[in-house]
Amino acid sequence: MQRLNTCSARSLRSDRVRAKAQSLRSDQTSIPIGRYVATELEPKFGRYVATERSVAT
Repeated sequence: MQRLNTCSARSLRSDRVRAKAQSLRSDQTSIPIGRYVATELEPKFGRYVATERSVAT
């Protein structure tokens, strides 16, 4: 019984994380910085994606 509860809790947690990641991805902010675009998924995690020269319009 204990094992079932642990597995279901872990499954719920992973589903919640996946849903949060999808919502963050849909409204992520992109900031052009020269050749790099900073894609911020969460304030503490910043990824830099190499792109061609980004021009802010």
